[in-house]
Amino acid sequence: MRRSTGKSHQWYTPDYLVKSIYNVLGSIDLDPASDEEANKRIGAKRIFTVEDTGLEQDWKAETVYLNYPGGRTNNKSNAELWFAKAEEELHKGHCKIILWAGFSIDQLAIVPGIKYYPMCIFRRRIQWLGNGTQPTHQNYYSLLFDEYTYVEEYILAFEQEFKQYGSVGRFASLLEVYPGLYE
Repeated sequence: MRRSTGKSHQWYTPDYLVKSIYNVLGSIDLDPASDEEANKRIGAKRIFTVEDTGLEQDWKAETVYLNYPGGRTNNKSNAELWFAKAEEELHKGHCKIILWAGFSIDQLAIVPGIKYYPMCIFRRRIQWLGNGTQPTHQNYYSLLFDEYTYVEEYILAFEQEFKQYGSVGRFASLLEVYPGLYE
């Protein structure tokens, strides 16, 4: 749920996106990178805070919303760490669907596996709620799932809901919209 950039490590999802997240997931069973303040907005049934170390927990939940903290941990990109954890939890069958809040399309080079999932590249930067300087990167959201789990209803809901914010599709189709995106 948190976003790290500039002087602040607390960036919260704006209300209009919270509504869209619920329109896709129906409910949020788990937010593994959150805090009490963030969850007042998100309303997940369970959260993991910094103290809980969400990267070390089992994410046993059907629906997960993940707005992980930006920056680096032990000299490794948090995007890379959280994506690896998300895929691990999906492959273990601990969760069915994860709605991933991507900080910057530059992350596509860091977490190339994300290109296999449906995503929305936003036309405009998301104005995250919090203190400090707003991020200057183009944002994206992606829907993560295990290839052996039937999630077509979530994919259709994601495409329908997020097309209002930008281009929606799999990475290959988005290259047609954003030439040179991944060069």
